[in-house]
Amino acid sequence: SHLDSVPQGGRFDGVVGVVAGLEVVRLLTSAGRQHQHPLKVIAFVGEEGARFGEACLGSKAVVGQLQPGDLQRLRDADGVTLGQALQALDLDPRQLPSVRWAPNELAAFLELHIEQGRLLESEGKAIGLVEAVAGNTRLRLRVLGRADHSGGTPMHVRRDALTAAAEIVLGIEQLAREPRRRTTVATVGRLDVWPNSITTVPARVTFYVDVRDVDGDRQREAAQDILTLAQQVAARRGVGLEAEKVGDSSPVVLPLWLRQRVRDVCNRLGVSHRVLNSGAGHDAAILARLLPAAMVFVPSHQGLSHCPEEWTSIADIATGVRVLYHTILALDEGLLENNG
Repeated sequence: SHLDSVPQGGRFDGVVGVVAGLEVVRLLTSAGRQHQHPLKVIAFVGEEGARFGEACLGSKAVVGQLQPGDLQRLRDADGVTLGQALQALDLDPRQLPSVRWAPNELAAFLELHIEQGRLLESEGKAIGLVEAVAGNTRLRLRVLGRADHSGGTPMHVRRDALTAAAEIVLGIEQLAREPRRRTTVATVGRLDVWPNSITTVPARVTFYVDVRDVDGDRQREAAQDILTLAQQVAARRGVGLEAEKVGDSSPVVLPLWLRQRVRDVCNRLGVSHRVLNSGAGHDAAILARLLPAAMVFVPSHQGLSHCPEEWTSIADIATGVRVLYHTILALDEGLLENNG
């Protein structure tokens, strides 16, 4: 899984999966269990996309989805490019092509993760078996108005970038709630206002839109409709608009056979489970484009996530580790049978 988080994030998102992988290795070692195939524990970086706007940078790099041009295209709020950030860590951006995995690098990828939702807890299920992971389209919108004195400028001549942005944000919420959208969600979670002064009419607002759906067509249609909405509001209010797509990932249906392996383990261990979809994106969904991948969810208390209150009990995590451990042993044996 991954170790990075979001501003004011929790301690369980991603970290649980990395710790679970290490615990499985410890259990295998302490039990003296021999496995016939190599086992890797992977901690990805840049999964959240909090700094550069695009998610799953680590996993996109290993599947070849992160291109050299992206190292200059992706910039943080201070204008630092992804390539410059890599250099600051003594990494060579020119080596990006060398980190790509071969198609047969791994036989399967398993990711344990907190649900970040309420289904498992509300239904009293210990394990979630993920069928599909939603895709996401991320837009950066910049509304350009004019800075004026808050007392000396009549309301009817203002070109207020923030009020225009506010109308767009509310329009996005209304758009995503339309019944025909079904499983579409859209979020504006960050706005940067300039000059951000009490006595100045805002001249510029930059904000980010995160559109997600398990249906790729609806996802991209919603993103386009949001762009059209923003253009209409900007034109009516006499402000400028700049728009950029900073990320786009398609929904992914995870392979049935691997999910059934995990289900069989749950049944054998007597662990309650259910199949569900993930509205959040994950590294497993990126890797599923290259190799078989499965996701195992454990409950999130009250569905809280991406906040300091995020919490999953140690007992629930231990159940997830137990399922992960026995699934890896089952896969190890299954690969031998298939190769035989």
